[in-house]
Amino acid sequence: MNRFYGVVVVFAAVVASVSCTEVKEKYEYFRISQASCSFYQADNNPMTIDVESPERWNVETNVSWLKISGITDYSFSVIAEDNETGEERTASITVSSAGLDETIAVNQLGLITDYPRFRQTDFVQNTVISPNGKYVGGVKSALDGDDIIYTPTIIEIETGDEIELATYSSSLYLTEYGDAITDDGMFFLSDQTAGCSMAFDKDGNMYEIKAPEGFMFKPTIQAVSGDGKYWVGYCNKFSSAEGAGCYPVKWTDGEPELLEWPEKNFRNEKFVYGIMARGMSEDGSVIYGSTWDNNDFGMLYWKDGKVKWVGEDVRKVKPVTMIDASGNKIPYNLVDGMTIKAECLNISPNGRWLAGTYRTENLSDGDNAANIAQSSCAAFFDTENERTYVFSDLGGIGLTATDDGIGFVGIGTVAISNTIVVDIESKTSIGSMTQWIQDKYGVTLPDCCLMYVPGDENMLFGARVAAVADGTMHAIYWYMDARDY
Repeated sequence: MNRFYGVVVVFAAVVASVSCTEVKEKYEYFRISQASCSFYQADNNPMTIDVESPERWNVETNVSWLKISGITDYSFSVIAEDNETGEERTASITVSSAGLDETIAVNQLGLITDYPRFRQTDFVQNTVISPNGKYVGGVKSALDGDDIIYTPTIIEIETGDEIELATYSSSLYLTEYGDAITDDGMFFLSDQTAGCSMAFDKDGNMYEIKAPEGFMFKPTIQAVSGDGKYWVGYCNKFSSAEGAGCYPVKWTDGEPELLEWPEKNFRNEKFVYGIMARGMSEDGSVIYGSTWDNNDFGMLYWKDGKVKWVGEDVRKVKPVTMIDASGNKIPYNLVDGMTIKAECLNISPNGRWLAGTYRTENLSDGDNAANIAQSSCAAFFDTENERTYVFSDLGGIGLTATDDGIGFVGIGTVAISNTIVVDIESKTSIGSMTQWIQDKYGVTLPDCCLMYVPGDENMLFGARVAAVADGTMHAIYWYMDARDY
């Protein structure tokens, strides 16, 4: 399933007379996540279509070569058989609910073309992409009685080949999250039980990641350079008498070194916990990370071996005196500045642009410590000119940027539902991600979150949120390959 997606929402009003003086309206609706879609001539992956309806619904297709499967209360899957006719063909899918019908138009190519390839992964949790877009990696899982079997897997995007690196029980390792993957296929994934990263090469060999000298815990890798020479992440040292337990680390050819720290934390106070290195430019020259003290998440970066706060030109530390829960007066520093949490792709491939959130703080009602009002919006930082561009009119969060300064802003409350494209230096909105991709690649994708664009801009990587059978939400990761092989 590679192009032509949309959203259709249908509302119907049924008027019922309850008494001679009272009339109530009952609204029936349902929503489907695609209005149209397209398949290649052969070797298609199933596509999941989400359905929202308060009533039971039904789905059917008008042709035998279009197969419906995996029907739940919230979605169904559709896939096209290989087209052996040599001609392009069309079909339709009809979704019915509460007396309402909506049709999804489907077409399938008759010949293999050079259209960009859109794919969704079926990994259970966090999926990662290599810096140049050669591989994506994640973890598959399957039930085996009362046990869960995990299979770390990488996909070579050019060929579509899947490489299963290992298979093991959840009683041995709890690994549902990918951490990072190099362009030569070295895959780092999170072992949540041990709180560290594991590493596998393409042949399935497992490697131990070296911790800095004197550290008693194993490290976590968060990002890698394009050639795999450099890795960045963090390592815990809770026995340290220095007052902080988490240290940012850079590895060169597997050898770790601690990164420089600022003298004080984001609130201009003594560090409580520490710093995590999160992301890196493709050549390894620019690294960014976040503090992890009292949920502050202050964003900083390293360039030419020196550490600085991201957005120093707009950062303000504002000392105040507040009343705590016990009625005591306490000094405190409110801060306006750039923040980031656990995102690892908020950097342009060349390292010039960093994406994040500009957060401001004020006392909202007197000097009560419980009354700190925070507001935030997307912002981007130019590491070459040390200038911050704040998009206060859009809100949202900065997701990532291209080398030439095109930024992507995620919009949503609980989860990111769509992405706005901006020209960073002119501080202008270009429009929706859907329209930008349509104009640039001739492909229509659904509204979703765009997370990374490699340097040649012929690859896109992102995620969208979908409901599963039990009603919970989870992320489905996708990639679109527009390279000419």
